[in-house]
Amino acid sequence: MFIAAAAATFAVLFFYFTYILRIGDKKDYTYLSTAVLLTLPLAPLAYYGLDLPLDNVILTVFSRESGLYKFIKMGYGPIIKESIKLAPLMLPFISRRISLKNFVAFGMALGLGFGIGEIWLTAFQIRHVPANSMLPFGYVLLGFIAERLMFCFLHGAFTSLVLSHGKRRWGIGLGKAIGLHLLAVLPLHLSQMNILGINPRAWRTILPLYLVFFFIGMIFMLIYLRSGAKGIYETFVRADINCASCGKPYKRSFWMTNVSNKEYDFCPSCGNKNHIDFKDRP
Repeated sequence: MFIAAAAATFAVLFFYFTYILRIGDKKDYTYLSTAVLLTLPLAPLAYYGLDLPLDNVILTVFSRESGLYKFIKMGYGPIIKESIKLAPLMLPFISRRISLKNFVAFGMALGLGFGIGEIWLTAFQIRHVPANSMLPFGYVLLGFIAERLMFCFLHGAFTSLVLSHGKRRWGIGLGKAIGLHLLAVLPLHLSQMNILGINPRAWRTILPLYLVFFFIGMIFMLIYLRSGAKGIYETFVRADINCASCGKPYKRSFWMTNVSNKEYDFCPSCGNKNHIDFKDRP
């Protein structure tokens, strides 16, 4: 599992840290990198310092198989995780840099560091799970990477939602982030509590599909936080731009608007290479 953790760490750094640097201001690079580093140990700290002791206290009252125990556990996990990710904001040199222009970059940075710490925590916890040794290594590797890619993004999206409310209303944003986190893990806990009476084999199909659709929904939420309704519109319709060379208007290609890392597009009339500001993308 540690090979899978290393591969997942490389993948999330490649995709998300590159994204953070592209949407962030160069003046903030040091602060964004510091935010990632500060949140790296928070997932293990949250688990061993808060989650596990609280779990042991609750187990003195309820049995592990109790439905009430599972219900309570479903609630405090998101509260602990979403709250502890904000710990670096207690440092003035971080919190003072956050504004309504760069909050997504900082939210993703805080979520990325926490997510990487959670990758290694998860790998450590499941390294001796017998079921993993019975599956092909490639299956376990790709499944672990895909899951961690999505969860790292979700951590960043939730924290970005908190920061989008401005410093005086971060508490309101935190409540919304906790609610979304609960929604993200709700099917997993329902499958463990067996409330709906759904076959375990069916849950193995439902859970990854739910996570994928939830992940897509959070992508659009992040686009909305950065660019508003206009960003959502341009995601589907494509932005109208004027060629810097011939002046003729054309639709920016969907690929260059939403997917490509390249910062230019070609005018269909004159073939001129027009620069795209990545920071203005949806």
